[in-house]
Amino acid sequence: MLRDLWRDLAGIAHRLEVPAPPRAERAGESDAPDRIVDDGSMPYDPVVYARLFQRMLRHRNAETLAHDVILPTETLSVYDFAVAARDLVPAEAEAESFIREVERRYPDPAALGAEIARWWQT
Repeated sequence: MLRDLWRDLAGIAHRLEVPAPPRAERAGESDAPDRIVDDGSMPYDPVVYARLFQRMLRHRNAETLAHDVILPTETLSVYDFAVAARDLVPAEAEAESFIREVERRYPDPAALGAEIARWWQT
């Protein structure tokens, strides 16, 4: 699943012309291409991943955190940030309203599918 996700993201990076990192930044990959290719063969690259999301989130306040950052866990847990599910679930009337709006905008399910497939376009 993660490989498929990376292949999708690398393809999006290719279409958005996100630059590949210089060869010097690619440990052990001296034969990697100078640009991102969309053939599913590109190995995971955290620099490309970060550049892609920086591009897609360019209108948002975003910060890239390196994978080598170790967050303190002695006194902190992911469960300390628990959010009650009721805060995340729309009321029935809201859900129905959103569904009607999507049905109005996309009477053809194929058009909706095509729009969803382009989720990354901003």
